[in-house]
Amino acid sequence: MDLKNDVIEIPYSIRILFLPIYLGVLLTLLSNQFFKANSVQTLGHMSIPRIWLIILFGILFCFVLYVIISAVMKLITRKPGLIINNEEVIDKSSILGARILWDDISDIEDVSVGRMTYILVFVNNPEIYISQTSNLYKKSVMKFRYMRKGTPFFLNKNHLNYSQGKRGLTGILHEILEQKKAARFGV
Repeated sequence: MDLKNDVIEIPYSIRILFLPIYLGVLLTLLSNQFFKANSVQTLGHMSIPRIWLIILFGILFCFVLYVIISAVMKLITRKPGLIINNEEVIDKSSILGARILWDDISDIEDVSVGRMTYILVFVNNPEIYISQTSNLYKKSVMKFRYMRKGTPFFLNKNHLNYSQGKRGLTGILHEILEQKKAARFGV
């Protein structure tokens, strides 16, 4: 596969909605159970724990609603979840996102964690990518992933709608990586 003038854009999968909807249903069921419980201590006509539960479930509900709306918007706008071009791989399939230069990529590997399937993108200088990240949440997740799997970059295959026979997305990325390595080292 030659990427001199081509750009591969991989759209989001409808499966991106499954987890937020599942969390929303679970949150609704849990909140129903918690609000049935009675508390001995009261503040006015509301129990103290119930106030904290209302605040907690309100925050969780807003978060789940935000994730559902974000996922629906990603599907409606039809923007790609992953962009592969001659210079870089741009991941927009997760909340973390990433721009990884082909020159920095050393290896690509498939891994499954539970029901989720990821493509691990190993880079030559992960510490530089982590240190350049200004978002504290993103930086901590990248550090955790780097400590656990040796790379901060996980491309979530479940969020992407792409299959090309047996080769698949990982095969395409491997093929391009090998071409880049051959061109870089003059093989």
